[in-house]
Amino acid sequence: MGEKIEKRVVGDIVIINSEIPIITDVQSALDLIATIDHEYGINKIAMDKAAVSEDFFRLSTGLAGEVTQKFVTYDCRLVIMGDYSGYTSKPLHDYIYECNKGRLLNFVSDEQEAVRRLGGRRGEYNRFFHGTKAKLQPGDRLTPGFNSNYGQGLTANYIYFTATMDAAIWGAELALGDGRERIYIVEPTGDYEDDPNLTDKKYPGNPTLAYRTREALTVVGEVEAWKGHSPEVLKAMQDGLARLKEQGVEHLN
Repeated sequence: MGEKIEKRVVGDIVIINSEIPIITDVQSALDLIATIDHEYGINKIAMDKAAVSEDFFRLSTGLAGEVTQKFVTYDCRLVIMGDYSGYTSKPLHDYIYECNKGRLLNFVSDEQEAVRRLGGRRGEYNRFFHGTKAKLQPGDRLTPGFNSNYGQGLTANYIYFTATMDAAIWGAELALGDGRERIYIVEPTGDYEDDPNLTDKKYPGNPTLAYRTREALTVVGEVEAWKGHSPEVLKAMQDGLARLKEQGVEHLN
């Protein structure tokens, strides 16, 4: 079985989960920066510690300084996620401490902290998404008061959106209608709040970065290339929602 490398977008951050080192030398760091910029147009990266060569954490090799300089040169922020308690080197722990006082290179324990470091408060995310089967154009506005795209098609009191592609993909795949599944980049025009359907009921702390608003969302563009969930995963979700419907539970307000 080959080693797994997974990349996904959370707001304006690329999250990389990998079982093998991706940054092994200066050239591989440059390749990563160029690839992420080309594929996503993003300059914020959070990656597993396993994706970084152990030479990086041996400061005597000089790799950490050389790689950091490349990220500075190309104005790209990096957060490395993992457990550093096993390292006994005081200079390394001092280095981690000093880096975490700044913004360019940070070392954190998990993805939630990485997103907080790179994204900050919710209003600082550069991109929000809305998944649907409706055909829209840049400049169109999504507003509450129409039949919901979900569940029983009741009048929607809110418009839902997210800062993660995965949540937007679910929105597109589960929307009612026979049209093509679409994901739009949107901008909120007023106040919004964490989506209580997820934040309060399933995911405390809102790690899905899902929101709702009574104000309009302006469509600014469409995400042309994205990969949906597997048929098996999608069917499991649909079956779960069907069971909720039989119980009289509406999965969106």
